[in-house]
Amino acid sequence: MLVSILLATRSRVNRAIKTIKSICNTANSEDFEILLRIDDDDHESIASIPLFKRYEKVSKIIVGNRYRGYLDHSKFMDELVEVARGKWLFFFDDDTIIMGKGWDEKLTEVPLHGKIVHPEFYWLGPSKYPSGSCEPVAICVPNRCWEQYGQKILEQPIDMHLQQLLSNNGWENYWLRNIVAYHKRDDEATLFAHRQL
Repeated sequence: MLVSILLATRSRVNRAIKTIKSICNTANSEDFEILLRIDDDDHESIASIPLFKRYEKVSKIIVGNRYRGYLDHSKFMDELVEVARGKWLFFFDDDTIIMGKGWDEKLTEVPLHGKIVHPEFYWLGPSKYPSGSCEPVAICVPNRCWEQYGQKILEQPIDMHLQQLLSNNGWENYWLRNIVAYHKRDDEATLFAHRQL
């Protein structure tokens, strides 16, 4: 399998569905899977598992301990990595959609070592940033590539940690041309309230 999309979600079913739809609608192949992580006290998302399963690319849903919530996001991703079958791991958030056709075909052109993959553009609310002009988002890396540098688990924040770890070891950025990560990020007050759920 080419790539596993890793997606943790909490109490944002509609947003998670939009993320899933965007991934499926912009892919040109069937060579990917979507893995979801839901907290065991998130009754809204648990009740929506049948809705998530309507999307055949959602191959696994893990319901597990909330731990410290957002502060333990990397633990959720570690759980998903354990079951991921893809050669690549694409780390996504439930408030991000992908735009631009054929992201998966473009990924097949990238060597499986030495490249840190990102969408070419990052769109945050009304602002759109060109490649390399902001912090790493929607990072995609070879499955468990961090282990060759002594890292057994992912660290928080995942995208920045992986970017730093790999670039410090000579890896270079690779941009998926004409692909956009559109981050529909809430304002700070709404985000704070969501993280307290």
